[in-house]
Amino acid sequence: MSKTARGQRSVDAVLDAALEQVSREGLDSLTIGQLATASGMSKAGLFAHFGSRENLQLATIERARTRFVNLVIVPSLGASGPRVRLLKMIDNWIRYLTNLDDAGGCPLGLSQIEFARRQGPVSTRLAEVQRELDALLLSMVVAAVEAGEISKNVNPVDVIFQIEAIMSHALFRGQLLSEPDVYTRAKTLIVSLIA
Repeated sequence: MSKTARGQRSVDAVLDAALEQVSREGLDSLTIGQLATASGMSKAGLFAHFGSRENLQLATIERARTRFVNLVIVPSLGASGPRVRLLKMIDNWIRYLTNLDDAGGCPLGLSQIEFARRQGPVSTRLAEVQRELDALLLSMVVAAVEAGEISKNVNPVDVIFQIEAIMSHALFRGQLLSEPDVYTRAKTLIVSLIA
C-alpha cells in the first residue's frame, strides 16, 4: 500500500471518529488534539493535514454529507417513477436515522442547529448542504406532480418543508422519548402528504 493510500486511510479513520464525536457532543466539541488521541495519530500530523480546527470541522461536514448522500440519496435514484424515488429516499432516510440511535444523533442536523446563529465558513457550508437537500427534494416533488403521481393541488415548497419537519421531529422524539413507532408514524404522515 502506498504512503498516500495509508495517509488517506488514516484521515478517513479520523473523520469517522470525528463524526461519532459530533453525533454525541456537537461540532464545537471537535479539537485536533482530542482526535489525535482518539485516533492514535500525532497532533502535528493532524494539524499538517487539516491546518486548523475550522478546516477539521469543514472536513467533518463533508464526510457527513457524503455519508448521507451515499446511504440515503444514491440508493433511491434507481427506483422507477418520481414518487417511488421519493418514497425510497424517505425509507433510506428513516433507516439512516434509526441506525444513528446508538451513535448519538444526526451529525448534520445537530451541527445545523448548533451553528444556525453563527457567521463564518462552517455555518455557510451547513446552509449550503441544507439548500442542496431542499433543491433535491423539491425537484423530486415537482417531478412527481408533473408526472401526475402527486396531486397538482399541493405546493411543492410546503411539501418539502413538511417532510423535513416530520423527519426532524421524528428523530427528536425517537431519541429523547424513545418512541418505538415514531418512524412508522413519520412515514405514514409523509405518504399522506404526497398522495
